Amino acid sequence: MTWCDGADALVVCTEWNAFKAPDFEVVKEHLKHPAIVDGRNLHEPDTLEAYGIAYYGIGWGGAF
Repeated sequence: MTWCDGADALVVCTEWNAFKAPDFEVVKEHLKHPAIVDGRNLHEPDTLEAYGIAYYGIGWGGAF
């Protein structure tokens, strides 16, 4: 996975398929800090929490 290698966090601003259903285990391994800021609300907070990824959904009312 090259689109998030070494990134501090992932900020999702698109609805591209690559970001709708990524392998969250792989994403977590490649991020320096396992955190996703989801500007499109593509993901459920509970799902990311189960993977140990901090989730910040824009419009959800805060961090989960």
